[in-house]
Amino acid sequence: MRSSIVSRRVLGLAAAALVGLSTAALPGVALAEEGDTTPPAVTTSPVAEPTADPTAAAEDEVLPAVVLAPTGGEYFVGDGYILLTVEGASSSDLEYSLDNGSTWTYVDATLDTDDETVAYGDVEADSAPQGVQVRNVDGADRSAGTALDLVVPVGAPTNLTAVPGGSSLTVDWDAPAPGGTYAVSGYEVYISQVDGEGGGIGCSTEAPTTACTFPVPDGYAYDVYVLAYDEAGYTGGDAFVTSAKVPAVAAPTAVPTKDDGDITGPSGPITAVTAGQQLVLKGDGFFPGTTVRLTVFSAAVDLGSVVVADDGTFTAGVTIPATLANGTHHLVATGIAADGSVRNLVITVTVSGGQATVVPTLANTGFDAVPVAVGGGLVLLTGAGLLVGARRRSNA
Repeated sequence: MRSSIVSRRVLGLAAAALVGLSTAALPGVALAEEGDTTPPAVTTSPVAEPTADPTAAAEDEVLPAVVLAPTGGEYFVGDGYILLTVEGASSSDLEYSLDNGSTWTYVDATLDTDDETVAYGDVEADSAPQGVQVRNVDGADRSAGTALDLVVPVGAPTNLTAVPGGSSLTVDWDAPAPGGTYAVSGYEVYISQVDGEGGGIGCSTEAPTTACTFPVPDGYAYDVYVLAYDEAGYTGGDAFVTSAKVPAVAAPTAVPTKDDGDITGPSGPITAVTAGQQLVLKGDGFFPGTTVRLTVFSAAVDLGSVVVADDGTFTAGVTIPATLANGTHHLVATGIAADGSVRNLVITVTVSGGQATVVPTLANTGFDAVPVAVGGGLVLLTGAGLLVGARRRSNA
């Protein structure tokens, strides 16, 4: 721009000399003497710099970046915290205000799976503050504040009951009354042992299901909490009840017809045992922390119980009753599977070293041997036939 202005002014001065203007009109221009063919010397005065437009920016000048405000979002208030879900956050740096922008608090944020930025802040109580705003932070620059919408959580379930079963709890409840920002999506049931150490999630259900049965270690009463959560993932209020003490699984009174697997020994399958023998029994597939009852049949004899380990297995030392009759018997382990159903492990074993089968004999009556022998022989033959039949049924 500057070079073009100067060149136009020099050309104007040269044109004025050609039309014969006086030296007074053109200071700095000397006229040639008559006969002198040397062009007159031309001198120029310094040209003033053009005055720049103060409102126009140079082409290479970088203007300060503008920090854009978030486009929207919502906030949820829990017990001592506030959850901010922000749309249009420019970075992980945010500030939030609980008083319509009068004061601001810095908070780190995280981008979640829905391309929204989530941040947790502190509130003094579980009441919902009004006038919550957020703004983006970029170094020393701040965006304008954006107001967030309050999320009203779903209510607490009602009419909660917890009924103990054999190493299990059946929990039932009613849905909360309508009124939250979002509809109820599902429920979570939490338990903790009364005067015990165990606890955690008992079960989860999706709406509209409002009941579930799950295994628990027996011998304890349980504090049961059921809470609802909505379609956006916000949790609502919870209902609470304490159950009665949970009993152990009842031992079967006969060999179960439902066989879910085998009991094993320390080295594998068991096929034969000795009456009075001390034996280690093992099994798997049970719910951790529950109780397994051990029984030996023909007539049911209780061998005791054992608590299931964290991997669903049990290992128990038992003593085979010395009073067992020699022959075929069944060892049975009864407990609760991970899905809450009854689980039975059954193994058939042959017992030896126990009580032998007693064969009845006839007493000496002192009568004549011949007729008695005939009659007695008939009687003994009949008795022997009965005993053989009995043994065959037993073996079968």
